[in-house]
Amino acid sequence: MIRKITGSLAVVILIAGCSTPQKAAVNEAAKPSRPELVRVEIDPERIQEAQEAVRGILKDPESTMFRNVYGASTTGPGAIETVCGEFNSKNSYSGYVGFAPFAYSQGKPYIWRDTKSFNAENAMIELSCDR
Repeated sequence: MIRKITGSLAVVILIAGCSTPQKAAVNEAAKPSRPELVRVEIDPERIQEAQEAVRGILKDPESTMFRNVYGASTTGPGAIETVCGEFNSKNSYSGYVGFAPFAYSQGKPYIWRDTKSFNAENAMIELSCDR
């Protein structure tokens, strides 16, 4: 009895292994597209506002440094302007952690989180800034 089950299972595995997987037809029009981004001039007051918002969510705001700050905007109707750049700040152990991307869009700061799983803030930075 066990030989029959084992033999049948082996045949099924061999047959399944020999078949070629069918590729799913992908409708290109159904795929969401990334918005086209262009670099834009950003008012220095808006840059200051973005930097203050980023500082407001960090553990040691006074230690924060910024670099490569620029403006990005989506194109077309309903264009959204974003302040993008990199920041570095001290952690709980008073050590700098290294520069990481940030975005400031529609009054909300987004900072890069090192994670292996999906992170909405990282996705926002990727979509809003031309990195």
